[in-house]
Amino acid sequence: MSKIIIIIDNITKRAGTERAVVNLSNILAKQGQSVCVLSIQSVEGAPAYSIDSSVTIKHFERPDIGSYFPIAKNRITIILKKISFFLVLNKLIKKEKCEIVIGTTTFINFLIRFLPKKIKTIGCEHFNSYICSKKQMFLRKLLYKKLNAVVLLTENDKNNYGKMKNLYVIPNSLSFIPSKLSDCKNKKMISLGRFSYQKGYDLLIDCIALVKDNLLDWTIELYGDGSDKEKLLNKINENGLDRIIYLKDNTTDVESVYASSSIYLSSSRYEGLPMVLIESQSCGLPAVSFDCPYGPSYIIIEGKTGFLVPLGDVKKMSEKILELINNEDLRIQMGKQAAIESSRFSEDKISEMWKILLERI
Repeated sequence: MSKIIIIIDNITKRAGTERAVVNLSNILAKQGQSVCVLSIQSVEGAPAYSIDSSVTIKHFERPDIGSYFPIAKNRITIILKKISFFLVLNKLIKKEKCEIVIGTTTFINFLIRFLPKKIKTIGCEHFNSYICSKKQMFLRKLLYKKLNAVVLLTENDKNNYGKMKNLYVIPNSLSFIPSKLSDCKNKKMISLGRFSYQKGYDLLIDCIALVKDNLLDWTIELYGDGSDKEKLLNKINENGLDRIIYLKDNTTDVESVYASSSIYLSSSRYEGLPMVLIESQSCGLPAVSFDCPYGPSYIIIEGKTGFLVPLGDVKKMSEKILELINNEDLRIQMGKQAAIESSRFSEDKISEMWKILLERI
C-alpha cells in the first residue's frame, strides 16, 4: 500500500476534472492505497460527487489567506502564496508519510516537480496541449521531464510531446454503472457542461436554428451554469428557439437525465476527454459531436456509436442531428453499440492501468 496525495484546485466544484479526480480517488482507494485529496482553493466542503469514505479531504485555503490562484496584485504576493502552499504541502507529506504526489493541472504539475526526489511525482493533464501557447508547451516539455510520470488522456495528445519517456495514456473512467439504458425513443436531446466559450453552445444554437422547422416536437435540454448563460438565453430567444432549447441547472441525477433522452450533443471547441460523452454512451445514447481536439474522436466510433462532424461545421452537424431524429432504428442501434463500447472506460480497466503505472514508478 502506498500513501498518495492528489492535489486539485477545488474538489468542491462540479465539473469534469473534479469528477475525474473523485473517480481516480475511488479507484486507488479500492486498490488499498491510502489517499488524501488536497484542495488548494477551498476552505471547507465535501466533493460534489460521491467519494470513498476512506479518502481524506484537506483544504489548503484559510479565510485569512485569500484565494490562491487569481491574478495577484504584485509579485511579492505571488511568491508568498507559493511559499505558503509549499509549506503546507511539505508539512502534509511529512505528516502523512506520503510516497506519491499526483498533480491535476498544469500549474500544480509545475510546482510538484520541485518536491524532494524521494517523493514520486505524477502530473495529470485534463486539458490537452492543443490549447497551449508555444511558450506553455515548451515549459511543459522542459519541466515535465523531471516528473516520474505524466498521464495524458489520449494518444493524439501524447504525440504532441515528442519523445519524452515518462508519458502514459490513461483515460478517465466511467463514473457509474447505469441501472437503466435509454430506449432512444423519447424526443429529447441533451448536453451537459459549463455555459462558456469552450463548450460552444453558441454554435449549437446556430445549428438548431438551421433545422428548427424540422424538429417537430423534439426538445433540447442544456444542463450547466456559467458566465455565458444570459448571452445564450438571448441568442435562443433571438432565433425563436425558446420552445425548443431549454437551459437547465446542474443536476446531481445525471443517470436519469441520460436515460430519459435519445441523443447526446457535444458542440465543444476543444476537450480533454469529456466525461459526459463517456457517461452518456454508457447509458445507451448515440452522440453527434464536433470533432474537436482531441477527446470526442477517442470516444465516438464514427457511424457506429455516433457521428463526428468537422469542428465548427454547424450545417453538417444539423444534418447529422436530423439523420438521427428521422431514423429511430438507427438511434436504437447506435445507442446499444455505444453502451457496449463504453466498457473500454470501465473502472476495472482503468484501475489496471493505474496499478501498472504505480508499480513502474
